[in-house]
Amino acid sequence: MTEPGSDEVAEQGWEQLSPLSLILRGGVVLLAVVSWMGAQLVSRVGNFVSPGRWRDSSGQPDEVEGILSHPWVSLGILALVIVAAIGAAWMSWRFTRFRVAEHQVELRQGWIFRQQRQVPLDRVQAVEISRPLVAQLLGLAKVVVQSAGGKDSNVTLAYLPLPRAHDVRDRIQRAASRLEGYAAGPADEGGAPTGVVRSAPGGTEGPYGSLPGDLLGLAPDTGRLVVQVPNLRLVLASLCHPGVVFLVLAGLAWGIAALTVIPDEWGPFGGIVVALPGLVPMLFGLLSTRVREVLKHGNFRLTDQGRSVRILHGLTDHRTTTVPLRRVQALEIVQPMMWRPMGWWRARVNVAGIHGDDSELTNETVLLPVGTLDEALTVLTLVDPALSPDHLRTAALGDGGEANWVTASPSARLFDPLSWRRSGYTVSGHGVLVRRGRYSRRAAAVPHARVQSMKVMQGPWDARRDLAAVSLVSTPGPIGIVIPHLSLHDAEAFLDEESQRTSAARRSEGTPCANPAPGDGLSSVDIALTDGHRP
Repeated sequence: MTEPGSDEVAEQGWEQLSPLSLILRGGVVLLAVVSWMGAQLVSRVGNFVSPGRWRDSSGQPDEVEGILSHPWVSLGILALVIVAAIGAAWMSWRFTRFRVAEHQVELRQGWIFRQQRQVPLDRVQAVEISRPLVAQLLGLAKVVVQSAGGKDSNVTLAYLPLPRAHDVRDRIQRAASRLEGYAAGPADEGGAPTGVVRSAPGGTEGPYGSLPGDLLGLAPDTGRLVVQVPNLRLVLASLCHPGVVFLVLAGLAWGIAALTVIPDEWGPFGGIVVALPGLVPMLFGLLSTRVREVLKHGNFRLTDQGRSVRILHGLTDHRTTTVPLRRVQALEIVQPMMWRPMGWWRARVNVAGIHGDDSELTNETVLLPVGTLDEALTVLTLVDPALSPDHLRTAALGDGGEANWVTASPSARLFDPLSWRRSGYTVSGHGVLVRRGRYSRRAAAVPHARVQSMKVMQGPWDARRDLAAVSLVSTPGPIGIVIPHLSLHDAEAFLDEESQRTSAARRSEGTPCANPAPGDGLSSVDIALTDGHRP
């Protein structure tokens, strides 16, 4: 292996991380070691000042302990530990190299135990820039190259100066685009295509360029601003959570109940004092989740990059993530019951190689943490322009009985009395639209070519009423597409017809979410079998 730092390494395109990364990568460990050794130093100085204190178990003077307790000896040990820690961190930095090669991104690490990691460019799913709080103070950022193998196969370049981090990200994206056969076209210094105009309902039309201002240290990004979420709205939406309501009601009930058994001399607030020991742990657990969501999605904005969308967000840990449109597998908008009075929705996607669920609201799967229905439809039609805003609006707000929708069987009224009439699906040449729920609403879309597999599910109670559910399996992610309580006949017919539609879509030369349409969107496939919507 070529020694890092040599001319040959430079000629091969290997690059070093920022020397300031030593502070971020080893600073916490060094601080802990120095703190511990400092405490030991103080203790040993105390022993030296009071010699009678350093004796062995038999009560005799301990000469070794006495020598070690000498202030200069203790200070020398502390200095050696600090020098060793700094030396180890420096060696680790010196032997860490990365490069963006013709076909892969490579990272070499280690000077005793060496490791080399590679991510093929054709397996790159997204490229993220992250800036923890300390990194912001030092003007640094880390670049995370996410691959199809999931988190364990990602490559993290920590840390680089912010302008260089943006340059590395753009180089990786351009190389990946060239490798996959996309026309690179002219690009600006940030790597985004120039001169391209793409419109989306509710968005601002215009050529790509720098956005005004910056995001608390994230350098001005290229692209067209599509949606920006006010932090106040995000905080209010986070507080509109069933757990918050339960905690408030539980606290009131606990306080009222305690008032009936607390002596009068405790005063009117005695119930609250008694309730606090039980409520504080619940309050801490709930608020930590709510605060974490606000910190993660604060300062949220999404920009259109032509072949991808870029997400910028974070209050203390600033992140910017680029999601290629070709990797999007399924889309969904969700409206929790407590958001209905405000008309708020959340938009999210399944992305190939990126995992996320309801308990882990990752930035790669959430394209809109909270927004109006128009904003949610703008985001979904931007990611997949083959989707119809009118059809999406019907899926989101429809109560059942609309033309071209197949809904749950009336026999399901016993199992789902509130939303059986609304739950159902519709089919077009592009994909399948599915909706569920009456008070907490969901509407999901999946292109035919992105359906991984299908299955019909029937439990013993469904069998008694001739019902079945159909599951459309997508890649791992927060979106699970299930059409519940169809009649067995409708479920089997859908399975048979959708199998033909997905096969035809995959055989097509241009498939949804794969090749650009003339308007730089995603292609829609016309399949004779489904000419329009299924009646």
